[in-house]
Amino acid sequence: MKNLAESKVKKMIIEHEFSENIVHFCDVLDECAKAKKSVDFLEVVEGKINGYCLDDAIDEYIENPDFVDENIRLAMKMMLLSKRWYGAKVEMDLVPTMI
Repeated sequence: MKNLAESKVKKMIIEHEFSENIVHFCDVLDECAKAKKSVDFLEVVEGKINGYCLDDAIDEYIENPDFVDENIRLAMKMMLLSKRWYGAKVEMDLVPTMI
């Protein structure tokens, strides 16, 4: 992780169990990552490691939190990352199918 900014890797998804440990490797954190002290994915931009958390973005799509578990949140995170990185359409109705 210390050499990530100089590597060929420009995007990285962080597994949940490492999301808190990665924070101190980041040069820049978005507001959600700062607040939650947790990182879902990294992007290397101009030699800086930027850490992002998707929890706030996911919350915008959730109507009833009682029906959302960690598997659903993970599927939603992957869909939001697909949109961000590849321009894929966000279709939350597909989340159950993805799971």
